[in-house]
Amino acid sequence: MISSISRARRWLAVAYLAVVVIATWQRGFISREHTTFPIFRQSFVHLSAHQDLYASYPLEQGPAAQDLFKYSPTAAMLFAPLSSVPFLAGLFLWNLCNAGLLFFAITRLLRGNAANMALALLLPEVLTAVQASSSNALVAALMLLGLHWIARGKQAPAALMIALGAAIKIFPLAVASVAVTRGDRWRFALAIALSGVVVLALPLSVVSAPELAAQYQSWHALELKDAGDVDFGMSFIRAMRAFWATATPNWAFQLAGTLLVLVPLLRRDRWQDASFQLHFGCSLLMFAVLFNHQAERQSMVIAATGCVIWLNSRAWSWRLAALYGVALTGASVLPYAVLWLVMQHELLAGDLAVAPAAWRARIVRHLTPARVAACRACCMPVSRLRWTCVDCRTIAPAWPYYGFPELAVRFAAFVLLADEVTQGHFIFGWNLWDLVQPIS
Repeated sequence: MISSISRARRWLAVAYLAVVVIATWQRGFISREHTTFPIFRQSFVHLSAHQDLYASYPLEQGPAAQDLFKYSPTAAMLFAPLSSVPFLAGLFLWNLCNAGLLFFAITRLLRGNAANMALALLLPEVLTAVQASSSNALVAALMLLGLHWIARGKQAPAALMIALGAAIKIFPLAVASVAVTRGDRWRFALAIALSGVVVLALPLSVVSAPELAAQYQSWHALELKDAGDVDFGMSFIRAMRAFWATATPNWAFQLAGTLLVLVPLLRRDRWQDASFQLHFGCSLLMFAVLFNHQAERQSMVIAATGCVIWLNSRAWSWRLAALYGVALTGASVLPYAVLWLVMQHELLAGDLAVAPAAWRARIVRHLTPARVAACRACCMPVSRLRWTCVDCRTIAPAWPYYGFPELAVRFAAFVLLADEVTQGHFIFGWNLWDLVQPIS
């Protein structure tokens, strides 16, 4: 059994390496018109030359200057090794770092066939992300490694992984909220504060303090400008805005999403549950993309990473896997949104029967009254979805029942799938049929 798992892991490693080689060939040999990697590569050159990182450089970014460097000055510092090697070698190392580190991170969180299945399910999204020379696979890997070290009580490496991820994109900081569920949360807060100071100050090795302050001011101005963009991106925010035909600003949706993603923390009785911590981390990965107004197609690898970790660390469901398959088409962000809502529901509901009696009574009164009932034999609270009572082992302790969350999720999934596979899509802007329409 072990040999077959290892054999499959080796083939998956070959597949990930093939993705790296293909993407490097496309962006390094066939054409170098794609500007993402050149922008990353030149960022350290601009930093060391004391130039504004966030200005337009048409010779590198194209005459239209459609993209700019939008990461922190620390990220520009981290790109230094890529600027000192030939272009093709740097591109290969960059792609290998993205795919390889994500491969490694998944094998740290999952074991055996679960890790292999997660790697296989994630491969299409990894290909999309690496082909775009994006940093999203790297960011997902740093977030996973942060979760890995938090679960093992290693504050320093966990804080360093999260701080490095936040230096590239802000939202990896969300993973730090998983530490709230642990008893060493204050030591972790100190560790991440110290790591943040060190990471932010890293560019001081090549620029002066006033120059670094000016770079951070320029970065802040660019981020403020992007925050007001309501037309760009492929986030859940844009889908909701289009559906409701509203001009509601991004921050309002993000505030609502933040409150929603933190709701499972009300289940304090589950804070010490390792699976709860892991699945809450997966929810944060999906939230970071769904409510990021600047999310692009290649950003979905982060949501997909949280999704495949969740799918392979719970009871297997072919319906949820099929919904994930729809998400892989890239036709819409909505399948990931439905999967995230299912995840949130499971985090909040959990298994009430394994909670202490006092917490069970509180949960019955305040959180999920529609999902529980008194056992017909011993009168203890028990989930309506269980076939046996944990206290007295009575079979079918309550009538089978699907509460409102289950019905809502099932209805949302039905509507989504119907919209994706029918030509008369009257709900969302486009669906799978648009992928096969002739080009006019």
